[in-house]
Amino acid sequence: MLAEPPKAFSPVPIWWWSGEALDAERLRWQLERFAEGGVYNLVVLNLAPSGPAHGADPDDPPFLSERWWELFLGACDDAKRLGISLWFYDQLGFSGADLQARLVARHPEYAGRRLHRVTVTATGAGRLELRCPAGGRPIGAAVEVVDEAGRPAGPPEPVPLTGTAATWQARSPGFRLSLYYDTDHGFDYLAPAACATLLDQVHAEFARRLGDRLGTVVVGSFQDELPALPTWSATFAAEFTARYGYDLGSRLGALWDAALPDADRVRHDYHALRAALAEGAFFRPLAQWHDQYGLLVGCDQQDPARAGHPVEGASLYADYPRTHRWFSAPGSDHHGDARIHSSLAHHYDQPRVWIEAFHSTGWGGTLEETFDWLLPWLRTGATLYNPHAVYYSTKAGWWEWAPPATDWRQPYWRHHRAFADTVTRLCAALSLGRHICEVAVLHPTTTAQADLRLDGAGAVAARAQTVYRELIGDAAWFAPVPGVLDLARLDADVIDDDSLASAQVRGRTRGGPGGVTPPRLCVAGEEYTAVVLPAATVLEEATARRLDEFVVAGGLLVAVGALPERGVPGPATDRTTATPTTGPSAAGPASDPGPAATVADAVVARLRERFVTGEARFVRSAAELPGALADLTPRVVADVPVLARDIDGALTVFVTATAWSATEVDGRPEQRGPGHGWDNVGYDFDPARYLSEVRVQVRHAPGAPVLASPFGTPPRALPYTVDGEVTEVVVPFTDGPAALLVFPPGSPPTASSAGTPSPALVAHPETLLLDGEWLAELVPTLDNRWGDFAWPPSTATDPIVQRWELEHRVDGADGWQPGLATFGPHGLVGNNTPVTYSASRGIRKDPIHRPALGPKGHVPEEFLDFGLVPAGTPVRFRAEFTLTDADLTGTDPDRLTVAVGAPAAKRLWLDGAPVPIDDGGGHLGTAPVRLAAGRHELELELVPATDLALRAHLAFVRDPDRYRRPEWITVDGLPEPGRRITFGTTVTLDRPAPDAALHLTALGSTRLLVNGVEAGRQGGFAPYERPIPTVRRYELGRVLRPGANEVVVELTTPSPILVDAVANGHGLVTDTDWWATVDGTSARVVRHRRAHRVVADLYVTRRPHPLPGAAWLEDTDQADTVVPVTFAVPRPPGRRVEWLRFAIPPGATRLDLHIVGDADMYVDDRPVDAYTGVDGAGPDGAVSMSAELPAGARVGQLRIQTRPGYEAGAALTGPVRFTVGPGRLDLGDWERHGLAGYSGGVRYRRTVVIPPQARDVRLDLGRLRGSAEVTVDGRGAGVRFCAPYVFDLGQLAPGEHTVDVEVFGTLAPYLDTVSPTHFVFPGQRVSGLFGPVRLHWDISDS
Repeated sequence: MLAEPPKAFSPVPIWWWSGEALDAERLRWQLERFAEGGVYNLVVLNLAPSGPAHGADPDDPPFLSERWWELFLGACDDAKRLGISLWFYDQLGFSGADLQARLVARHPEYAGRRLHRVTVTATGAGRLELRCPAGGRPIGAAVEVVDEAGRPAGPPEPVPLTGTAATWQARSPGFRLSLYYDTDHGFDYLAPAACATLLDQVHAEFARRLGDRLGTVVVGSFQDELPALPTWSATFAAEFTARYGYDLGSRLGALWDAALPDADRVRHDYHALRAALAEGAFFRPLAQWHDQYGLLVGCDQQDPARAGHPVEGASLYADYPRTHRWFSAPGSDHHGDARIHSSLAHHYDQPRVWIEAFHSTGWGGTLEETFDWLLPWLRTGATLYNPHAVYYSTKAGWWEWAPPATDWRQPYWRHHRAFADTVTRLCAALSLGRHICEVAVLHPTTTAQADLRLDGAGAVAARAQTVYRELIGDAAWFAPVPGVLDLARLDADVIDDDSLASAQVRGRTRGGPGGVTPPRLCVAGEEYTAVVLPAATVLEEATARRLDEFVVAGGLLVAVGALPERGVPGPATDRTTATPTTGPSAAGPASDPGPAATVADAVVARLRERFVTGEARFVRSAAELPGALADLTPRVVADVPVLARDIDGALTVFVTATAWSATEVDGRPEQRGPGHGWDNVGYDFDPARYLSEVRVQVRHAPGAPVLASPFGTPPRALPYTVDGEVTEVVVPFTDGPAALLVFPPGSPPTASSAGTPSPALVAHPETLLLDGEWLAELVPTLDNRWGDFAWPPSTATDPIVQRWELEHRVDGADGWQPGLATFGPHGLVGNNTPVTYSASRGIRKDPIHRPALGPKGHVPEEFLDFGLVPAGTPVRFRAEFTLTDADLTGTDPDRLTVAVGAPAAKRLWLDGAPVPIDDGGGHLGTAPVRLAAGRHELELELVPATDLALRAHLAFVRDPDRYRRPEWITVDGLPEPGRRITFGTTVTLDRPAPDAALHLTALGSTRLLVNGVEAGRQGGFAPYERPIPTVRRYELGRVLRPGANEVVVELTTPSPILVDAVANGHGLVTDTDWWATVDGTSARVVRHRRAHRVVADLYVTRRPHPLPGAAWLEDTDQADTVVPVTFAVPRPPGRRVEWLRFAIPPGATRLDLHIVGDADMYVDDRPVDAYTGVDGAGPDGAVSMSAELPAGARVGQLRIQTRPGYEAGAALTGPVRFTVGPGRLDLGDWERHGLAGYSGGVRYRRTVVIPPQARDVRLDLGRLRGSAEVTVDGRGAGVRFCAPYVFDLGQLAPGEHTVDVEVFGTLAPYLDTVSPTHFVFPGQRVSGLFGPVRLHWDISDS
């Protein structure tokens, strides 16, 4: 396994099939690159599978379309040829394909349901009345007395319903009337028929399509962030009564704050039923389907349930351990936790543990840093590394999704196989055998369920969660917090109720290699001598019984923070089938939870008494737990937390060089999950934080220790000492920061094996410092054949360095200012503050990309960013511009239209005269204007109605109809929630429209009807529900007909909608020509100035870009709709001279650029002859310049007589490009030595002289950032991706030798200059060999 890493355990990256139209040849080429890099597993995943999503255009082809299947099957065949396995993503959770919504449209009975409550409180005597809101179905009503704070002061009394309303005559203040109802919401994961149809639509379709490829080439599937389980169903109340023997309908108040007897048990039973129904309907059938075909199924669910948080685990998934034990590769992303999932794998005999990582950590993470981040996840039980991600396309550096992409685009890919093989070895080895640890921590699900209301968790549940997290810790990459057990160097499992209840208690035994064996709690091969309860005040009866048995047998039970208080009967499920084994016969009458609860209370009371007698232990805080566990005798003890496994009798210990990692995170995000508080967290990685060695002590070692390196070096025996039953060994980290320490079965160690040097040979070490300049040559790695890095695509491989980043100053001004090619001032806002943007790239590092986790292949339309503007505050933009006769060629001067897009009131002046711009209260305002050739001045004023981050676009257009955008519409006088609102219009077609498509953006649950038939619905089908509009694409070719068609949108959330549609080439957009009703009564439709992140993301087709130069990324025809106006800072006429300065890379031989304006070139302060050509001239008048560069050139300068609108970096229409050959380079950061913005490799060369009698020659590169490969005289000496960067050169003959060191960095430097990505964090642009570089050898004397 170590010599030949098994492909099945290789990294399993997510392969995003998004960004551009898929091409079979390109997919095949990418698969070949994956194999070269040691990646033999891939999860195929679509970001925008059936419509726009997360700022991305709809994937082409759509997920599960015939063309998609054709490409997927072709990829399967190519993968088989290359020995690669594929996984499919079910698209049921994150970035869903609307599969559930489509099913519900066809089968309304498959809709999930959500339980609600509305209340009204009497302020005096009188009649209270509540009506069920629109879209709701009344379930029941109750009245109760509340105190002045609104808290229930007595049990509720039922109130009969009259139709959909409830009324009550209050005798005095302090009565609260509650109406309970449900609404359709998402999909019904509690219903077997619904889930069977869903699995047939997705999973069974893969089986039908793949044939014998399933289980051979396609080896598994992945599920990411499944939506929350329903809180109600059509049969829920009846199921509850049948299972628990009492009526839930009369006790619904317990799910909120009603002062009901046994309310905690009602809440537990309620959540337990949700879990049991979901298990039977969805999770178990999902597992059985995968088992049928021999497939693995992995998961990463919603945060923070995936982090093991008991409260959210119950809120989202009813009972996280019970529902997720069915996954054969349970896990999370790096915001979650491996321990809860590895524990599920241990207890339910699942083979792998998933870790999706490390999205959103930036383009500049090195292989060394990635390995460092992965180590704590492997140490806590993860065994399947799922890198996020690799991309089908990066579209000239303008497409990304929560980067990095750890694929062939990265310069370090040439060394990726070394990294991949190391990870493969570890994942394979740590998947073998059984886990060894002494401590089990109960997951306090039952306590959380008993105190989890539908409006939030109570104090008891919150306390249990807090204590649990203090014990286990928090593994989130951006904010890791070691748990108390880790700090005490105690490994632990998290044990769920069913595992604990089904465990066997084995008492104290004597004999065997361990002498006396303490009492153990045994389950699925795991054996625990201590169990910890994290403030678990409510226990299931079976759990309490087993714990009591364990204590009676002498086992160690410790309660932290609180003692058990209550008992609940629990579902008592069978571990293999999740079928309840007890029914209502165990409960009492239908009016209350029954005697079973009394029995459970008695069992818990008996267990509680064990703490009083001292048989069990209680500590008040998590910090006190290590003291309570001091009597434990762990099998393995080390200076750092370790992971131990028994593999066929061999004790294997995974040891890392830190207690957690060598990375320190800078700052702490304010929030986790969908709030993206973690997307700009920086970090500091320093390998000096690694320990050089770790001491490990093992009790009853089965044999002598062997160091098995995951880095590919042969295993070797280690010296050790023996003291009684304890074997001690020191693990050195000479290969890297991780090691496998193996004690193979055989003769147990009995004495030290430490050796001494041979007396016949004495070694004298010598060192040669290789400082100063090295001969250096660039090694290009950016393969642009598909246009991933620049547009258009190119197969050129010449060493070219682009310089985008410059310095700028105005002639006569002091000091240089940072600049960027193509970016310059184009007007003024506020107090004469310049507005800087690029006519081809928009706003520099546009913050609009951040919420979408990166750009999605488009330059945003809004190029004016006014920042946060308070409501009612006017902001102004002033600029000048020049129209030429060429600009007006073919344009009627009387038919130009000025167009302004912004969610604000608008006023406009041209050449000092007001222009009556009309936006009808909406986003886009237009006005006809007459403009002649020449210079003009413009002033735009915007006034938002609410506080918002105000952005705008501005253009002069020739065809306003082609430029038109859809508008947000709403009804005049927005009604209160709970009213049914409809919008509609008529579409008339002269022929069928098979390709008709419509995008609907709305908030909340929404239905689309065409000619009275539901075409689909949206809202409630996605994870991480937030109060923001969502967009869905509808294919309407099958429902539209020739003639008149009525299109209707129904919603119950009072909010604006936006519709954009295309049929037979004609557009349909929402505007005031639509009609509306509220509860069936006609209402006036008005435009709404809603601020949306990027409105263009909601369109079916992109409209002409307001910056014509920014349309280079667009696939749609711009048709010269927009006049190419260049706005400029208003200045007095006259000559303006500016300077641009830039570093020249080492070895540069030629310089090329395109410039607007008259320019002279200087190199190292000396004028040079530059060739100016017209071959590169463009519509902006740019010309090409090129010059041959003298050897050793360092700094270039341009003296430019600039033109309005082409100042600073905008004088350049692209980067300065250098042709580069061999040169001289000092050790250090490439950025500081003329290679700023360069991503690739550098080959360092040095000639060394080896003296006679030298042996064991070693090259120590010192510190570097990147990965390194060393050759001597053309012979390879190895590849290293992590410290220590020491290479064994062996025996070299005396004399001269040529040493080459190739260092490869990351994509961060290049993308940070050419892309709007914000995923390049401080320090990530650093690349290079820093040293000190030393050559070591030993001189031997006989």
